[in-house]
Amino acid sequence: MNSLLLRLNSLVLMAWFFLILIALPAFAEQKNVAVFYNLSENIVTTFSGYRLGLQLGAVAATPALSLSSADAAVFRGGQTRKYNAWANPAVYIGVGLAPLVSGGLYLTSRLTHDNDFFYASFAATQASLLALTYSAVLKTFTGRPHPGQYSNLNPEEQSRTFHWGLGREGIISGWPSGHTIVTTAMATSIASYYNIPPLWAAAAGTTAYMIFGMSLARNGTEHWFSDTIAGALMGYTIGSSVGESFYRLKQDNPDAKPKPTLLPVSDGSSFGIRYSLFLE
Repeated sequence: MNSLLLRLNSLVLMAWFFLILIALPAFAEQKNVAVFYNLSENIVTTFSGYRLGLQLGAVAATPALSLSSADAAVFRGGQTRKYNAWANPAVYIGVGLAPLVSGGLYLTSRLTHDNDFFYASFAATQASLLALTYSAVLKTFTGRPHPGQYSNLNPEEQSRTFHWGLGREGIISGWPSGHTIVTTAMATSIASYYNIPPLWAAAAGTTAYMIFGMSLARNGTEHWFSDTIAGALMGYTIGSSVGESFYRLKQDNPDAKPKPTLLPVSDGSSFGIRYSLFLE
Protein backbone atom coordinates (compact mmCIF):
# COMPACT_ATOMS: atom_id res chain seq x y z
CA MET A 1 0.00 0.00 0.00
CA ASN A 2 2.77 2.43 0.90
CA SER A 3 4.55 1.76 -2.40
CA LEU A 4 1.32 2.52 -4.28
CA LEU A 5 0.82 5.77 -2.37
CA LEU A 6 4.44 6.70 -3.00
CA ARG A 7 3.96 6.24 -6.74
CA LEU A 8 0.73 8.25 -6.69
CA ASN A 9 2.35 11.07 -4.74
CA SER A 10 5.24 11.08 -7.20
CA LEU A 11 2.77 11.58 -10.05
CA VAL A 12 1.15 14.44 -8.17
CA LEU A 13 4.52 16.09 -7.62
CA MET A 14 5.29 15.81 -11.32
CA ALA A 15 1.94 17.41 -12.20
CA TRP A 16 2.51 20.33 -9.85
CA PHE A 17 6.07 20.87 -11.02
CA PHE A 18 4.76 20.94 -14.59
CA LEU A 19 2.41 23.74 -13.61
CA ILE A 20 5.32 25.65 -12.10
CA LEU A 21 7.47 25.20 -15.19
CA ILE A 22 4.83 26.64 -17.49
CA ALA A 23 4.28 29.61 -15.20
CA LEU A 24 7.79 30.77 -14.21
CA PRO A 25 8.98 33.42 -14.33
CA ALA A 26 6.24 36.05 -14.77
CA PHE A 27 6.62 39.74 -14.10
CA ALA A 28 4.59 42.84 -14.84
CA GLU A 29 6.24 46.18 -14.18
CA GLN A 30 8.51 44.52 -11.63
CA LYS A 31 5.58 42.89 -9.78
CA ASN A 32 6.06 39.14 -9.47
CA VAL A 33 2.93 37.22 -10.41
CA ALA A 34 4.41 33.76 -10.60
CA VAL A 35 3.23 30.71 -8.68
CA PHE A 36 5.46 31.70 -5.78
CA TYR A 37 4.27 35.32 -5.65
CA ASN A 38 4.74 36.81 -2.15
CA LEU A 39 5.91 33.42 -0.86
CA SER A 40 7.97 34.58 2.12
CA GLU A 41 5.26 36.92 3.37
CA ASN A 42 2.62 34.23 2.93
CA ILE A 43 4.68 31.83 5.05
CA VAL A 44 5.07 34.45 7.79
CA THR A 45 1.34 35.18 7.69
CA THR A 46 0.60 31.47 8.04
CA PHE A 47 2.30 31.56 11.44
CA SER A 48 0.99 34.95 12.61
CA GLY A 49 -2.03 36.19 14.52
CA TYR A 50 -5.00 33.84 14.83
CA ARG A 51 -3.38 31.44 12.35
CA LEU A 52 -0.56 30.84 14.82
CA GLY A 53 -3.24 29.89 17.35
CA LEU A 54 -4.65 27.36 14.90
CA GLN A 55 -1.18 25.93 14.27
CA LEU A 56 -0.65 25.50 18.01
CA GLY A 57 -4.13 24.04 18.28
CA ALA A 58 -3.23 21.45 15.65
CA VAL A 59 -0.25 20.42 17.77
CA ALA A 60 -2.21 20.40 21.04
CA ALA A 61 -5.10 18.41 19.56
CA THR A 62 -2.85 15.45 18.84
CA PRO A 63 -1.99 14.41 22.43
CA ALA A 64 -5.50 15.38 23.54
CA LEU A 65 -7.15 13.03 21.03
CA SER A 66 -4.61 10.29 21.63
CA LEU A 67 -4.65 10.37 25.44
CA SER A 68 -8.45 10.58 25.52
CA SER A 69 -8.56 7.41 23.37
CA ALA A 70 -10.48 9.24 20.64
CA ASP A 71 -7.86 8.17 18.12
CA ALA A 72 -8.24 4.54 19.18
CA ALA A 73 -12.05 4.76 19.08
CA VAL A 74 -12.09 6.07 15.50
CA PHE A 75 -9.60 3.41 14.47
CA ARG A 76 -11.81 0.68 15.96
CA GLY A 77 -14.75 2.14 14.05
CA GLY A 78 -12.76 1.89 10.84
CA GLN A 79 -11.88 -1.72 11.60
CA THR A 80 -15.56 -2.66 11.30
CA ARG A 81 -15.26 -1.96 7.54
CA LYS A 82 -18.68 -0.30 7.57
CA TYR A 83 -17.28 2.98 6.26
CA ASN A 84 -14.99 1.83 3.45
CA ALA A 85 -17.48 2.49 0.66
CA TRP A 86 -17.72 6.23 1.29
CA ALA A 87 -14.38 6.77 3.07
CA ASN A 88 -11.95 5.04 0.68
CA PRO A 89 -12.33 7.64 -2.12
CA ALA A 90 -10.72 10.18 0.23
CA VAL A 91 -7.35 8.52 -0.45
CA TYR A 92 -7.60 9.31 -4.16
CA ILE A 93 -9.26 12.68 -3.69
CA GLY A 94 -6.42 13.70 -1.39
CA VAL A 95 -3.89 12.83 -4.08
CA GLY A 96 -5.63 14.06 -7.20
CA LEU A 97 -8.07 16.86 -6.42
CA ALA A 98 -5.56 19.66 -5.81
CA PRO A 99 -3.61 19.29 -9.09
CA LEU A 100 -6.84 18.77 -11.03
CA VAL A 101 -8.39 21.96 -9.65
CA SER A 102 -5.18 23.99 -10.00
CA GLY A 103 -4.57 22.80 -13.54
CA GLY A 104 -8.22 23.18 -14.49
CA LEU A 105 -8.31 26.78 -13.31
CA TYR A 106 -5.11 27.56 -15.20
CA LEU A 107 -6.35 25.99 -18.45
CA THR A 108 -9.67 27.82 -18.06
CA SER A 109 -7.82 31.11 -17.69
CA ARG A 110 -5.94 30.43 -20.92
CA LEU A 111 -9.12 29.55 -22.81
CA THR A 112 -11.30 32.36 -21.48
CA HIS A 113 -8.60 35.01 -20.86
CA ASP A 114 -10.29 35.56 -17.51
CA ASN A 115 -7.79 36.96 -15.04
CA ASP A 116 -9.74 35.66 -12.04
CA PHE A 117 -9.06 32.05 -13.04
CA PHE A 118 -5.41 32.90 -13.64
CA TYR A 119 -4.86 34.23 -10.11
CA ALA A 120 -7.00 31.52 -8.52
CA SER A 121 -4.97 28.79 -10.24
CA PHE A 122 -1.71 30.23 -8.91
CA ALA A 123 -3.19 30.62 -5.42
CA ALA A 124 -4.36 26.99 -5.39
CA THR A 125 -1.02 25.74 -6.69
CA GLN A 126 1.09 27.71 -4.22
CA ALA A 127 -1.12 26.70 -1.29
CA SER A 128 -1.01 23.03 -2.32
CA LEU A 129 2.76 23.00 -2.72
CA LEU A 130 3.30 24.80 0.57
CA ALA A 131 1.04 22.33 2.33
CA LEU A 132 2.73 19.34 0.69
CA THR A 133 6.18 20.61 1.66
CA TYR A 134 5.16 21.48 5.22
CA SER A 135 3.58 18.07 5.70
CA ALA A 136 6.63 16.24 4.35
CA VAL A 137 8.97 18.15 6.67
CA LEU A 138 6.82 17.41 9.73
CA LYS A 139 6.48 13.73 8.82
CA THR A 140 10.23 13.45 8.36
CA PHE A 141 10.83 14.38 12.00
CA THR A 142 7.73 13.07 13.82
CA GLY A 143 7.73 9.54 12.39
CA ARG A 144 4.22 8.53 13.46
CA PRO A 145 3.29 5.05 12.19
CA HIS A 146 0.00 4.36 10.45
CA PRO A 147 -2.82 2.86 12.57
CA GLY A 148 -2.45 -0.89 12.79
CA GLN A 149 1.16 -0.85 11.65
CA TYR A 150 2.34 -2.45 14.91
CA SER A 151 -0.10 -5.25 15.75
CA ASN A 152 1.72 -6.16 18.97
CA LEU A 153 0.40 -2.94 20.55
CA ASN A 154 -3.21 -2.10 21.36
CA PRO A 155 -4.76 0.89 19.53
CA GLU A 156 -4.26 3.23 22.49
CA GLU A 157 -0.55 2.40 22.64
CA GLN A 158 -0.19 2.61 18.87
CA SER A 159 -1.79 6.06 18.73
CA ARG A 160 0.77 7.37 21.22
CA THR A 161 3.77 6.06 19.27
CA PHE A 162 6.07 8.55 17.54
CA HIS A 163 9.49 7.65 16.15
CA TRP A 164 11.18 11.00 16.54
CA GLY A 165 14.25 11.59 14.43
CA LEU A 166 15.21 12.07 10.81
CA GLY A 167 13.19 10.04 8.34
CA ARG A 168 12.49 7.06 10.58
CA GLU A 169 9.05 6.53 9.00
CA GLY A 170 9.71 8.34 5.70
CA ILE A 171 7.59 11.23 4.40
CA ILE A 172 4.44 9.29 3.44
CA SER A 173 3.32 7.88 6.78
CA GLY A 174 2.57 9.91 9.83
CA TRP A 175 1.54 13.22 11.26
CA PRO A 176 -0.12 15.32 9.91
CA SER A 177 -2.28 13.82 7.17
CA GLY A 178 -0.79 15.00 3.88
CA HIS A 179 -4.00 14.21 2.00
CA THR A 180 -6.01 16.40 4.36
CA ILE A 181 -3.60 19.33 4.63
CA VAL A 182 -3.10 19.63 0.86
CA THR A 183 -6.78 19.31 -0.03
CA THR A 184 -7.82 21.75 2.71
CA ALA A 185 -5.15 24.27 1.71
CA MET A 186 -6.24 24.14 -1.93
CA ALA A 187 -9.96 24.49 -1.15
CA THR A 188 -9.39 27.25 1.39
CA SER A 189 -7.13 29.23 -0.93
CA ILE A 190 -9.87 29.38 -3.56
CA ALA A 191 -12.54 30.24 -0.99
CA SER A 192 -10.31 32.99 0.44
CA TYR A 193 -9.53 34.34 -3.01
CA TYR A 194 -13.16 34.63 -4.15
CA ASN A 195 -14.56 35.06 -0.60
CA ILE A 196 -18.14 34.06 -1.41
CA PRO A 197 -20.34 31.82 0.81
CA PRO A 198 -20.84 28.91 -1.65
CA LEU A 199 -17.08 28.39 -1.98
CA TRP A 200 -16.57 28.61 1.79
CA ALA A 201 -19.31 25.99 2.19
CA ALA A 202 -17.62 23.80 -0.42
CA ALA A 203 -14.25 24.18 1.33
CA ALA A 204 -15.77 23.32 4.70
CA GLY A 205 -17.54 20.27 3.27
CA THR A 206 -14.41 19.07 1.51
CA THR A 207 -12.34 19.46 4.66
CA ALA A 208 -14.91 17.65 6.81
CA TYR A 209 -15.01 14.77 4.34
CA MET A 210 -11.21 14.50 4.31
CA ILE A 211 -11.06 14.52 8.13
CA PHE A 212 -13.42 11.58 8.53
CA GLY A 213 -12.63 9.89 5.22
CA MET A 214 -8.89 9.64 5.83
CA SER A 215 -9.51 8.51 9.43
CA LEU A 216 -11.80 5.64 8.39
CA ALA A 217 -10.53 4.70 4.92
CA ARG A 218 -9.18 1.22 4.28
CA ASN A 219 -10.38 -0.21 7.58
CA GLY A 220 -9.06 2.80 9.49
CA THR A 221 -5.43 2.14 8.59
CA GLU A 222 -4.65 5.33 6.64
CA HIS A 223 -4.41 7.91 9.43
CA TRP A 224 -5.18 8.55 13.04
CA PHE A 225 -8.07 10.94 13.66
CA SER A 226 -5.64 13.48 15.19
CA ASP A 227 -3.51 13.35 12.01
CA THR A 228 -6.47 14.57 9.97
CA ILE A 229 -7.53 17.20 12.51
CA ALA A 230 -4.00 18.62 12.50
CA GLY A 231 -3.89 18.52 8.70
CA ALA A 232 -7.19 20.41 8.42
CA LEU A 233 -6.16 23.18 10.82
CA MET A 234 -2.75 23.60 9.22
CA GLY A 235 -4.22 23.48 5.72
CA TYR A 236 -6.66 26.26 6.58
CA THR A 237 -3.87 28.56 7.79
CA ILE A 238 -1.88 28.03 4.60
CA GLY A 239 -4.80 28.29 2.20
CA SER A 240 -6.35 31.39 3.75
CA SER A 241 -3.00 33.20 3.82
CA VAL A 242 -2.20 32.43 0.18
CA GLY A 243 -5.72 33.07 -1.11
CA GLU A 244 -5.91 36.49 0.54
CA SER A 245 -2.48 37.36 -0.86
CA PHE A 246 -3.51 36.65 -4.45
CA TYR A 247 -6.80 38.50 -3.93
CA ARG A 248 -4.83 41.63 -2.96
CA LEU A 249 -2.66 41.15 -6.05
CA LYS A 250 -5.75 41.00 -8.24
CA GLN A 251 -7.03 44.22 -6.67
CA ASP A 252 -3.75 45.92 -7.61
CA ASN A 253 -4.00 44.64 -11.21
CA PRO A 254 -7.75 44.56 -11.96
CA ASP A 255 -7.46 44.77 -15.76
CA ALA A 256 -4.33 42.69 -16.25
CA LYS A 257 -4.42 39.73 -18.61
CA PRO A 258 -1.98 36.81 -18.75
CA LYS A 259 0.13 36.82 -21.90
CA PRO A 260 2.39 33.84 -22.69
CA THR A 261 5.82 34.34 -24.23
CA LEU A 262 8.47 31.97 -25.56
CA LEU A 263 12.15 32.97 -25.41
CA PRO A 264 15.17 30.98 -26.63
CA VAL A 265 17.90 30.51 -24.02
CA SER A 266 21.44 29.18 -24.27
CA ASP A 267 24.46 28.74 -21.99
CA GLY A 268 26.87 28.27 -24.91
CA SER A 269 26.77 24.49 -24.91
CA SER A 270 23.05 23.79 -24.89
CA PHE A 271 19.86 25.43 -26.03
CA GLY A 272 16.31 25.55 -24.75
CA ILE A 273 13.11 27.56 -24.59
CA ARG A 274 11.83 29.47 -21.60
CA TYR A 275 8.06 29.76 -21.24
CA SER A 276 6.94 32.88 -19.32
CA LEU A 277 3.71 34.60 -18.43
CA PHE A 278 3.37 38.38 -18.24
CA LEU A 279 0.47 40.55 -17.28
CA GLU A 280 -0.37 43.27 -19.70
